[in-house]
Amino acid sequence: MVATSQTGTGLLTNILRHTIFGIVTVYLVFAVYEKTSTRSSVVEATAFVSHTRPASVAMNTTNPRLHRVLCFGDSLTAGTSGRQFFPYATYLESKLRSMGRRVQVQHLGMPGWTAPQMLEHLDSNRTGLRRAIRAAQNPGFSLVLLLAGTNDMGRGYGQAVTVENILQLHQVNYDSGVPRTVAIAIPPSGYQSVNELARALAGRINQDLRAFCDTEDRATFVPFPFDFERGGANWFQDTLHLSETGNKGLGESLAPIVEKILQEIDSA
Repeated sequence: MVATSQTGTGLLTNILRHTIFGIVTVYLVFAVYEKTSTRSSVVEATAFVSHTRPASVAMNTTNPRLHRVLCFGDSLTAGTSGRQFFPYATYLESKLRSMGRRVQVQHLGMPGWTAPQMLEHLDSNRTGLRRAIRAAQNPGFSLVLLLAGTNDMGRGYGQAVTVENILQLHQVNYDSGVPRTVAIAIPPSGYQSVNELARALAGRINQDLRAFCDTEDRATFVPFPFDFERGGANWFQDTLHLSETGNKGLGESLAPIVEKILQEIDSA
């Protein structure tokens, strides 16, 4: 009985010790996030952030019309890179402004989310695509860029259902009054580089997204701008997310495409 009592006491002590350690660790992690992430006001959950510069910062604008753009998706849109966030929306906005475009680019990224989850929460306060669209006024969003599907593949969703769910997200935009969308291809990854089935699935999904955009005047397909390179500068060490360099490259590569779309909207 004494041995049993001592064992139980020791177990309880270990549980309490690990619980306290866990609480302290979570607190410290959130503190680190808040100190190191200068581009997102929300830690890891969602990031509905405007990258508008202060009024005192002059912009070289050649087009006086203000356009509002939304980047929507999962952790690749949130800009997750280890314990920091480098959303490509930041670099997209900076590049567009350097090109003379008067624009505000916001982003809403939910790490770990699949397209079905995005569809289930269309009207949620902090994660809802439709709610975000309706909240944007004077002006509303001219364009929404969608980057989804990576987590769907990881959860075992097949080609047809993944494509259908992503296309439903595009339709939500049109039904909500957004005139144009961009479908960014599912990017390569370390896992795809060693798994032929995963690489082939991503390729087929991207082909279907391209086919949709070829027949839908309101949609534009954009291949992912660079290949996976293990240890390369564009990739975070988990081989799934992008580094700061990679997010910068993605955002800046999208700028000419977005500029062309905004020009088409201006001339419509």
